[in-house]
Amino acid sequence: MGEEVTALARGFATWKNWGLSAWGGTLYGDPTGAVGASGGIGPWAVNFEAVVRDYHGTVVGRASIGTFRLFQVADRDLTILAEYQRDGRGADGPDELLTVLQSREFRRGEYQVFGRDEVAVTTAYQIHPLWSVTGTTIWNLNDRSALVFPGFSYSLSNEASLAGGVFTGTGASDYLPGRPLPSIYGLAGVTGYLSLTWYF
Repeated sequence: MGEEVTALARGFATWKNWGLSAWGGTLYGDPTGAVGASGGIGPWAVNFEAVVRDYHGTVVGRASIGTFRLFQVADRDLTILAEYQRDGRGADGPDELLTVLQSREFRRGEYQVFGRDEVAVTTAYQIHPLWSVTGTTIWNLNDRSALVFPGFSYSLSNEASLAGGVFTGTGASDYLPGRPLPSIYGLAGVTGYLSLTWYF
């Protein structure tokens, strides 16, 4: 019964140009607490969050820090977003991936990424008032695999837009009997998508 109990309290405050938050309580029966902050340092927007959770006597931390900035290049908008995430419950290498995927936390959808240390970088550039191109890379620092995603978006009208892209995984992909998952992203094939959005 205790494992199913989740009760959390959250607080939020502002200080100058910063938003400060904290929450704590029990998450699936585990004592949990977190702090977060978001604001700006000069032209850079910054956000940070850290979580500490007691997994049946083992205290594990999770944290992320990210930054965002808008540039003007040739009178067009260029945005850059970067984030680093450290997850103490994530896989430290290929040998731990199967354990992560078989865990209760995975079945409950608690993982944002599966690696212990991951970096994500996204850039977007407005090449035309109607066209934008984007590029995203998620890199696992533990097994050196990555997921690369170039894409585009096009404004068809005030009510409709078209977007598309391709996902490509890079990294170790050789299957071994004792290591069915050689890397997090290495086994990802090439996947493309096209999306039409219509507002009415």
